Parts: sequence; C-alpha cells; structure tokens
Amino acid sequence: MLRIKKWNLAANIAFLLLTIGLVSACADMTESPKMKELIEVEYDRVRYYVNGLINVKDQDKESWYLLIGDDITKLSVPDSVTPWKMDKNCIWISDSNKKTGIMDLSGQILLPCRYEQIKIYLEGKILESYERTEEGLQRCIWDREGNKIYQIAHQSGNDIMVVSEDAFLVQENLDYFLIDRHGKRILPETYSKGDTSEESGYVALGDMSYVGKPGYKKIYKADGALAVEGEFEFVEFTGQADYPFWARRNEDDDFYLITSEGEPLLTNYAVHTNAETLYPLSKNLFYYRNENTQSILDVDGAVLHTSSYGTDEDGRYPVGWMDFAKNDYGLLYGDNRWILIDAEGRERMKDKIQNEDIVLYRGGSLLMTYDADSCRIYHLETENCIYEDGKEKTPSILNSYFALMENEEYRIFDKKGNEIIALPGKVKEVHETDNWVLAIVEEDEKQGLYGLKQ
Repeated sequence: MLRIKKWNLAANIAFLLLTIGLVSACADMTESPKMKELIEVEYDRVRYYVNGLINVKDQDKESWYLLIGDDITKLSVPDSVTPWKMDKNCIWISDSNKKTGIMDLSGQILLPCRYEQIKIYLEGKILESYERTEEGLQRCIWDREGNKIYQIAHQSGNDIMVVSEDAFLVQENLDYFLIDRHGKRILPETYSKGDTSEESGYVALGDMSYVGKPGYKKIYKADGALAVEGEFEFVEFTGQADYPFWARRNEDDDFYLITSEGEPLLTNYAVHTNAETLYPLSKNLFYYRNENTQSILDVDGAVLHTSSYGTDEDGRYPVGWMDFAKNDYGLLYGDNRWILIDAEGRERMKDKIQNEDIVLYRGGSLLMTYDADSCRIYHLETENCIYEDGKEKTPSILNSYFALMENEEYRIFDKKGNEIIALPGKVKEVHETDNWVLAIVEEDEKQGLYGLKQ
C-alpha cells in the first residue's frame, strides 16, 4: 500500500505546507532573479486572495488592491460592502446580510448585494444570479450592463446554459429552445418536447449547440446556422474547438471524432465499444485507448507512443495531467510506471522517472518525484535535477519556481535551483498567479508584498 498512500497524500496537496530542504548539488549557481516590491512593508497585515485580490490593514484602516498583469492598483470599494473573490473582470462582494453582489474592477456595482449566489461566464460578459423570492429561488441571466436576458424558476426540469454571448439554451418543463440576448428564439422550429430530456435531445457546450427531435439530431452553431450537413443518431461534445464532437449517423455505425467542418477524423480509430476511448489532447495530439493498450496519435493517425493501460500494484488507476492546451508536457500512467510526454508526443526522461513511486506535474517547467528515500525536482527543459532531499521534505512547486519552509520562514528558489534572497524580511506566505510568484514579507512586525514574474 506504500505507493498509493504516498500518491494520494501528494496528489491532494494543492498548496503544500513545507519543511526544510537542501538544494541539489547539480543546481546552476548563476545569479537568481530579483523580487519586485509591490506593496511596501509598512502594514499590520497583508492578505492575498486568489486571482490578484489583495487586502491590507494598518491599525483601523483597511484598503484593497488589484494585481492585474504587471500592474498593482488601489481598488475603490463602495461603503458597506466587502470584496471576497476576484475572477476574470469581476469582483464578488457581500454586505452585512451576507448577500452576494458583483462589481467591476473600477468599483462600479454590476449586480447589487441581494443574491444567494452569482456565477460569471465568458470572461464576465454574462452573469447569472440566484435570488430567493416569495415565489421561490429564481435564476436569471444578465449582460454586463445589468440588462436582464432571461429569468426562470430554479426547479427540476428547468435550466439555462450559456452557449455564447448572444445565445442561451433554455429548458422549461422539457421544452427546449435557443434564445438570443433579447429573449427571442433563434431556432423557433427546431426545438422538441419529449417526455424526457433524452427524448428532447437538446445540448449546448462552448460555442456550439445541437438540436433535434427524438431520434436523429442536427448540429447547429450558436447563431442558428447549420454546422454540419446531415443528421446524426447521437452526438457528444469534446470541448475542443478544432474537433468539437464525436458522432455516429445510426445505431450500427461507429463513433467518429468530427472536425468543425463536419468531416470524420482518424477513421481507423473509430470507437466501437465502451472499452475504447479517443479524444483530442491538442490540435495535433490525440489519446486513444483500446482495452488494455493506450496510444498517443498525431493528426494523421501515426502512433507516437504506446503503452499498456491498467492499474498499479494496489489495483487503482493513477491519474496524470494531460493539458497540452496550456502546457508543453503531459503525464500519464502506463506499463506500470509514470510516463512524461512532450507536446510532440515523445516520451521524455524515461531513465530518470521510470522507477519513481510518485511523479507530480501540474503545469509549468518543473516536475517533482518521490521514491522510497528521496524527493527530487527536475527542470523539464534541461532535464537537470535542481533539488534533492529526503522524502519527508515536501517542496511547493510554483510553476517555474519552488519553495521550502524552515523555522516558519519560506525560502524561494528559481528553476535553476538558486535561492532568491534579496528580500527585506522573512517570507511568511507564498502564493502563485498566472504571471507572478508572490511573497508576503514581514519585518519588525510589519508586512508587505513582493513578486517575481513567471
């Protein structure tokens, strides 16, 4: 049970609490990058919220800041509300009644604090609110200017899905229809009303939707135009724009991956049974599994990598990380070992990781491994080991940096293994954004914020 216990422990650590570690002797000891002062070390408390929302407190005075891109700016917050989350171009706020609202990055209220919950879509261009009224809980879709698009009771049989900025899929009592931002039906003749949602057969995902009566289905774009010629017995979306769906024409046909032009792709790898899987990893890479064999394919069907598919020695299926839309590497489990795949579909670092009990990759340029005795960190571009210590040491990977803790103080290292030391005080917390590694620094009981560009 040792391997899977260690895997479960490591896989569940999202932001790892740290212990002292030693930089490997193979680290490149060139000059490390410098941290930039973002907020001076003069506050009683600095608190970082996710996605760049920062709160500072000095005695009884409280201020809010936003870290967006390369800039940090002071946030104007209306009286009687408190920010608590930021995502995309929206900031969630609450009032003394614990109701939720939304404001933009300039402090302008988009939706007041009267809702139980608010969701955003399409970078904050579309908002969805849940409000408790005398008639029950109501769901409502809004545009960013606060114009109501559509409202529906939150109950079984009702639903709203955002297809695009100008198209919304509504389900009311198994009556399905597509509307525009003014509430007008885009496809008035194509919705269907069946006894079940499966019979009604209406699905939307991303910027594509398909509509059909019981049985065969036609595929439409969000503007109502026909996306693919012909009819299909079954369609399922992949969420990948270049190859948006799997489909079959009739019950006796195989499932094919279909391009955005409606053409079948990789026809030699059609899916016949539940034991087979085919899905896109990127525009040029595909994952295919046929029972106990898994492969990485290119767009022409050439096999770039193949390995067995199955459980580890404890009978479980370890989960890797395959997100080539954002990263240059992916991790999968096969042949009873961990396998690192690059964006060209080639296996990398086999000799260094094949005997490791645990291999962790969460994007970026660093990879962490564990065996029975040691923890190691590798720089993927050079494949060099930049850190090594006992397995009880648990570094925190921060994309292109990593951190260790000693005596309640963090130490931050770059991807060459060099420690970043030009800070005015102790590092009490470390955080990560898409663009920054952030350090809350304390000196003489005062705190500030420093950052490193990723």
